[in-house]
Amino acid sequence: MRVDDEDVYIRPRHRERSSFEWLGIITLAIVLGTFITDGIRVLAANAWMNYQLEQLSREFQRGKAESRRDAELRQQALQKQQIERRLQSYECRFWWDQFRDNPTAKNEAKKMQSCGV
Repeated sequence: MRVDDEDVYIRPRHRERSSFEWLGIITLAIVLGTFITDGIRVLAANAWMNYQLEQLSREFQRGKAESRRDAELRQQALQKQQIERRLQSYECRFWWDQFRDNPTAKNEAKKMQSCGV
């Protein structure tokens, strides 16, 4: 009598798939393929959108830095013009000449006040 039957191999019976099973396999493949292609399209669109947003952000930062730099340059130019106008004013020239001719504390204070130097 034989007790050990682990080495006995029973071959599975080969049977044909029915048309309903084939229809299910094909339908499942089409549905999964559609989901996969739609997912790839969504991922590609998302990557493109993120790239465009990053470019837009960089452009915005660059524009902001340029506008800040332009504002600083305009401010410096305005300050230079104001200083130049003050130095060219009659009052400044008068007190400058007074201080050059008679260097007293009063003339120096007036020169500083009118010329801003």
